Amino acid sequence: MVKLIFHNQRINPLTEDLSGDDNFVNEINAALQDWRDQKKLEISTSGSTGQPKVITHSLEAVKESIRMTRSFFQIEEGAEVLLCLPISKIAGRMMLYRALDSGWNVHVTAPSSNPLAGINTSFDFVAMTPMQVECSLEEPAFHNMKTLIIGGAPASDQLIEALQKTPVRAFETYGMTETITHIAARQLSPEFSTSFRALPGVRFRASENNTLIIDTPHVGTIETTDVIKLHDEHRFIWLGRADNIINTGGIKLQPEVIEEKLRALITERFYVIGRPDATLGSAVTLVIEASSRNVDDLLGQMKAVLDRFEVPKNVEFSPQFEETITGKVIRK
Repeated sequence: MVKLIFHNQRINPLTEDLSGDDNFVNEINAALQDWRDQKKLEISTSGSTGQPKVITHSLEAVKESIRMTRSFFQIEEGAEVLLCLPISKIAGRMMLYRALDSGWNVHVTAPSSNPLAGINTSFDFVAMTPMQVECSLEEPAFHNMKTLIIGGAPASDQLIEALQKTPVRAFETYGMTETITHIAARQLSPEFSTSFRALPGVRFRASENNTLIIDTPHVGTIETTDVIKLHDEHRFIWLGRADNIINTGGIKLQPEVIEEKLRALITERFYVIGRPDATLGSAVTLVIEASSRNVDDLLGQMKAVLDRFEVPKNVEFSPQFEETITGKVIRK
């Protein structure tokens, strides 16, 4: 029998209600009721690339997504899994539904930067954001987990390097609300891959603009704005989003490619964006989450690792980035 575990209190989610006024508990109650009633899944997108919108999926599509995940990551019945993501978004909701459908015991903790604090359980399967992983690396329970999936934002080089010093089998996932969470993953540790590999039944194509087209068995065909390098119908390398492309003086640049080159230079969170420019049309601009920094020194370092047109014309500072509820930085 599936168990839902809150702070060592065992509750059978199929027959008993949870009590409490906390919004997180109320959201879990609502999600459990939807599952009991065999209702379709209605859930909002994160809003990181535009206004949030509600996406609807059939129960059959949800269960097919669950089967794909279970097969790809080889998580067996009776597994101990951790739910530490917002239940109102697709990643958290699907972690709960996977557990209910697969016979997993799901340990629940309210979303926080360090969800493993005070927890000593050895987990078979955990889903986290990159920030949660970074804040949990020193926790004993982290080194006792078997499979970790990371989503919501790309994993930094520093995080990947830290993961490779642990025994954890870690993956970065690719997916969205429209695909009912991940449909591809790339391994980060102990082995490392630059390519995302398709979950069972998923196939990839590239448009004439090199954006990703996904053919799936559960939600059909989805055309994305993600720019990719296609290896074959099962594997691709993610380069960035087409709607982030900067056209500076007629040269088209992918901000995410520039960001990857800068990760070794900048320890703070940052992103690259195009700002209106009278001469260039759009000027490459670096935005750093900090109060200030020696821009002259940084500019010299950037010129050593970036191509001529990639070097930012402007550097801006922001004391704190805005984020979506799932921890994605909102580019402005």
